[in-house]
Amino acid sequence: MAGIPQPAPQSNIPEEDWSHLRSALIRYFSHHLAPDPPDDLAQIVMTRILGKLADGMALTGDDALTKYGYTVAHFVLQESWKKRHTEELTDKCFGPPPQTQGLNSGEVARLVEQIHEQMSSHDIDVLRAEETEDQAKVAEDQHTTVKNIRVKRTRLKKRLQKLIGLRMR
Repeated sequence: MAGIPQPAPQSNIPEEDWSHLRSALIRYFSHHLAPDPPDDLAQIVMTRILGKLADGMALTGDDALTKYGYTVAHFVLQESWKKRHTEELTDKCFGPPPQTQGLNSGEVARLVEQIHEQMSSHDIDVLRAEETEDQAKVAEDQHTTVKNIRVKRTRLKKRLQKLIGLRMR
C-alpha cells in the first residue's frame, strides 16, 4: 500500500498473527463489497486496534486479535457505507435534450399535431386514461382488460418519449 504506513506490531503479538489478520480483513471487506478499497479499510482496522492496545487494552485467548479485528471491521464497514461516495458525472449520464426545448407555443402545438397524426384515436384515449375509472371505461370501450390498457399505455409513453424526447410521468 503506497502512502499508508504499516502499523508496528505489538511485542506480545506475533508478526504472523498481524499478517493473518490483514489478509482475513481484506477478504472480509472484499466479500462484503465495501465501497472503499479493502486494503485501506483493513489498514484502518489495524490502526484502531493498535490505538486500543496502546491505551492499555489486553487481548487474551485463542484468536483474540482476529476476533477483535472482525468486531472493529464490522464498524469500519458500517462507517464506510454511511460515508458519502461521489462519482464524477460523464456525458453518458445525460440524454439528448428534449426536442421541444427552445420552441415557442405555436411550434410545440405543431409538434403535438404531428404526433397525433401518427397515433390512432384509440391510442390517444389510452394515454388520456390517467385514473383507474378512466382506464376501466377505455378498456370497456376497446373490449379489453384494464391490464392490457396499462401495458398499452406504457408502450405508448415509451413511443412518445422517443418521438419528442420528453419524460412523461
